[in-house]
Amino acid sequence: MTGLLALISSGLSTTQNPTDARNPQTSPNELAQLAQDQSDLVRQAVAKHPRVPVRVLTRLARDQDFWLRLAVAENPQTPVEGVNRLAQEASLRSVILEGLSKRSVEALCELAEQASPALAQIMVAYHKEHPLPLQLTLPALK
Repeated sequence: MTGLLALISSGLSTTQNPTDARNPQTSPNELAQLAQDQSDLVRQAVAKHPRVPVRVLTRLARDQDFWLRLAVAENPQTPVEGVNRLAQEASLRSVILEGLSKRSVEALCELAEQASPALAQIMVAYHKEHPLPLQLTLPALK
């Protein structure tokens, strides 16, 4: 017996331990592999990791698991494409709103330039509490 069959017959799981994805030393390549794990807990830990590649966050933003999408929404590194997708879910909008304060001015500018209507609404709400820099090009703020 070789490979997966040997692993299954030995009683071991093919699912990784979530602590592997929480380790700060885990490389971006290892995180990309862990993001494909069957365990929602492992994928959630990957989504929260500061070294997770943005391409992985974009893919995880489309996952069926709500808690995983919530973790992606909380990550300030989630790219515009992922944030626009997540902003369509009413249940994630407050998390995205909170997450804007963790982003740099440059990241906020990028979000504003490519904001979907749903994300634009979130950014307008954010602007009311935390005035955004004038260089933002969000049409709803003009």
